[in-house]
Amino acid sequence: MEKEKRISPVYLLLCLASAGLFVLLAFRRSAGTDDAYALAMVRRSFADIWHISAAGSNPPLYYYAAKLFSMPFGYAEYAVRLFSGVCFLLITAVGGWEITRFWGKKMGLTFMVLFALYPFAMDHAAQAGAYALAALCVFLSALFAYRVWNSNMAGDWIGLSVFAIFAAYSHHFALISVAAIYLLLFLCALICRRKLLKGWPIALAADVLLYIPWMKNLIRQVSGMEKVTVTLRGAAEGTAALFHAAGNSTFPLFLGALMLLILLGVILRRRVAPLLAAGVCALTAGAGIVLSVLRAEYLAPCAPLLAFLLAWGVCAIRREVIFGAVMGFLLMGFAGNLVYGILPVPAAEDEFNQAVAEAHTEAQAYVILTEDGSIALQQAAAYYLPETPIYTEQTLGEANPYSNIHPMEEFSPEDWDTLLAVSDPGSRPIGGFPHGFQATLIGTYQTEGERFDLWLLQREAPEEKQAENEQDNTPAE
Repeated sequence: MEKEKRISPVYLLLCLASAGLFVLLAFRRSAGTDDAYALAMVRRSFADIWHISAAGSNPPLYYYAAKLFSMPFGYAEYAVRLFSGVCFLLITAVGGWEITRFWGKKMGLTFMVLFALYPFAMDHAAQAGAYALAALCVFLSALFAYRVWNSNMAGDWIGLSVFAIFAAYSHHFALISVAAIYLLLFLCALICRRKLLKGWPIALAADVLLYIPWMKNLIRQVSGMEKVTVTLRGAAEGTAALFHAAGNSTFPLFLGALMLLILLGVILRRRVAPLLAAGVCALTAGAGIVLSVLRAEYLAPCAPLLAFLLAWGVCAIRREVIFGAVMGFLLMGFAGNLVYGILPVPAAEDEFNQAVAEAHTEAQAYVILTEDGSIALQQAAAYYLPETPIYTEQTLGEANPYSNIHPMEEFSPEDWDTLLAVSDPGSRPIGGFPHGFQATLIGTYQTEGERFDLWLLQREAPEEKQAENEQDNTPAE
């Protein structure tokens, strides 16, 4: 039943506070591969985005949307990050409005507060990547599925179909989530609301037809995803990522225990909306485990549904004293994480970052000589130094959006006087490669867990080179 439709001053205040929070978070900078890749992709043409995405690992919708949003601002990095914040603001505002209509003002406002501060969601609130858009599309798909359950109106079926296909084109795990929504809606309709079976196949067929152009790419991309063996330790770390709050070691235990109680309440009370939210999260995680590709961040599209479950469970507490205590502890944990989220994170001493890159601007190009090609380093260097050429044996191939990353075949030592070379830790560039340069070790650094040695290569003066050759040609006594 629709209970309340009035926009309250508290609702508007929470919308403004959430907007301010996401605007502030967008100032955080990061050189993660997802961020660097997205910032490079939005600068490519619409045709290039489709072809590069097809050769890469993600669908193209996010890059199209972020490109359109940031285009008036010259594709500025802040604008690209802010787009993720706008997606989360829409989840907060639309979620609060719709939840208030169906479950009352208390639950609507509780959802707005909890989602805006939920640490797992906040991790992606200002990230230049597809997770925020995927979360928005999955959440709106779930909302329209619930509206369909209540009304069976054509407009709600259209809304479900539209946002489901948007989700499918935004992230592979968002596709799994909307597939779970369709499956659960079908099972519920089959059991107790068969009138929904008329609209269900039409909406599903429309989405399948619209997804056919990407189907071949999906199969190739999923088959090429890195396999992840799920271990007990890995499962514990993934669960902790869902419930974490930086700087508060006891909070994950409290939030995890609270979520277990909420799931028990979902099973016992058997209400449609909580069952749908819990089922989608469980099926999304289960599919990732079966395919051996699950990582905690892949559940980011389900973050709004987790926040909905949390709000539903907390608002089910009848005694105001207990409700206040639970909310107080939640907000304390979330607020502590917020401080860590806003403050700049100190980089490790050996982290390859903007300061290291800018300390050696005399280098005219980078040459990557590691055995694995250091894909993460390539993207970090391209992010920090977008005008500096980078040469490597292993590139991203057709999935490369960076204009300054080139295959080693295009490298010519004669064109450069000063280079930065990257080699595996403890290994000197072979034979002084490139020939004719003097190698000086700068230090050992790491990025995203990849360690490497950084060398400064300077072209030898003709006299030094001649003296070296004479020394090499001197017969041993």
